Amino acid sequence: MNNLKPGDHVRHKIKFLNGGVPMVVEAIKGVKAKCSFLEGCEMDHKTVWFDFDELNIVHYGND
Repeated sequence: MNNLKPGDHVRHKIKFLNGGVPMVVEAIKGVKAKCSFLEGCEMDHKTVWFDFDELNIVHYGND
């Protein structure tokens, strides 16, 4: 998956990571996507860089 863009929604392939909830792609650098999501009962905002091959596309954002 190398056609990701900021604004796309993705899920991590490992379902227990972030509970399988979709994440928003904030930035792209090389073969990594910076994803934003809320984590845990406290709903802490997190941003993490993931390799493209760790992610599945949920839907593409608006151009």
